[in-house]
Amino acid sequence: MIALLEPLPKHAFEAVERMRDGLVLPANEVAPAEFLVLDQELLQNTNDLDDIYGVIADYISVGPHYNMEVDADIANLREHLLDAAANRSVFLELAARDFGHMRHASSILTANSELEERMRATKARVDLAATSLQQIVVLMDALELDAQRYRRQVLTATGDITTDIFDVDFLAGLVTQWGQWLVKSTRVEGPRILFQIVLAILVILLFMQLGKLAKRMMGRALSPNRVNLSRLLREMILTNIKNLIIALGVLIALTQLGISLGPLLAGLGIAGFIIGFALQDLLSNFVSGMMILVYRPFDVGDFVDVAGVQGKVHKLSLVNTTFMTFDNRKLVMPNNMVWKSVITNYTDQATRRVDLVFDISYGDDINNAEEVIQETLANFDLILDSPKTVVRIQELGESSVNFIARPWVRTDDYWETYWGLTKSIKIAFDAAGITIAFPQRDFHILDHAKLTGGA
Repeated sequence: MIALLEPLPKHAFEAVERMRDGLVLPANEVAPAEFLVLDQELLQNTNDLDDIYGVIADYISVGPHYNMEVDADIANLREHLLDAAANRSVFLELAARDFGHMRHASSILTANSELEERMRATKARVDLAATSLQQIVVLMDALELDAQRYRRQVLTATGDITTDIFDVDFLAGLVTQWGQWLVKSTRVEGPRILFQIVLAILVILLFMQLGKLAKRMMGRALSPNRVNLSRLLREMILTNIKNLIIALGVLIALTQLGISLGPLLAGLGIAGFIIGFALQDLLSNFVSGMMILVYRPFDVGDFVDVAGVQGKVHKLSLVNTTFMTFDNRKLVMPNNMVWKSVITNYTDQATRRVDLVFDISYGDDINNAEEVIQETLANFDLILDSPKTVVRIQELGESSVNFIARPWVRTDDYWETYWGLTKSIKIAFDAAGITIAFPQRDFHILDHAKLTGGA
């Protein structure tokens, strides 16, 4: 058995030398498809080489049980592993650097399909190099060689977190390596990055001022004297113009920071599609808000009755409408509820009719009462001459004769007229001796004896 095992290390190391001479790094100039094929062949060859290393490691582990001298083989294998780790580390570093260059070029030339294919092929090489180096790290651990530097390199290149992250020495080395990279990057790239950040901020500030200027100019162009637009639609247009200009400035600022807008806009489009399904109610409010702006059932300052809510329209956004009640409460209602409800706009017209009802007792003179009402209305200054005021007996009620009075006033004078006439008519009735009727019932008491015939 010993005679069979002793020649193994010699033949294995000879095979390693032959295979190492046959390892060829594919050139970057070849087509991406051929590039991937050659890289896979390289990975297979390195796997075969690692299998031989594994066989030698197994021989070393069992040799002492048969009293075989393995110290020279251990030293030889360690030398080979250190050499292989150094070579594969350089291979991984070059691949990662090429991928970084490709990614930067792709962020600038966003529509170059050939560049994207080559970038994917380069990323595959990074994964291949990291896998190859990781295999050597495993063998180095078996021979108690320090491989922390290579573990950190694999983690930095691939981002794959392993149990090594919980090793204090490994974590400390990783933090030190990243700290050195940060200091170096800051020293070399710091001025350029700082300039880009300052330039991006200046671009955003410039477009904010342009947004304000555009809003003022558009406000003059859309003034009520020139364009017949509702205040709601006018404010919405002005606000959106300002926001769109600022958004354009932010996009330009992002390009100054080296961020590609193509993938960003594509991501926003996909996100918007997904969010659209999740926020259907919000989209319904948005559409209803647009319908309100287009058809203009009310405007800012109008007194309306919507879904049982009475108040003045205070503000309209694309998702909700804000009302202020007469007792100074703010009510916010979703636009879809506003649009699907019956909307009563009390201030849409310039004039409005005031409907009043006055009841007098049956014992009063109806002609005198009608004259009193007509005279009181004629002396009330807020009542319009046209349309003509109507005063009529509306009905003969159970306890009263009911008069209706229907004067016309300007919409802004409605409540002052309503309350003023109610008070004036009561004073006039009192002066003329006309009484306001109240519910009455007559009770007739019959003799029970008469009803029963004296029985």
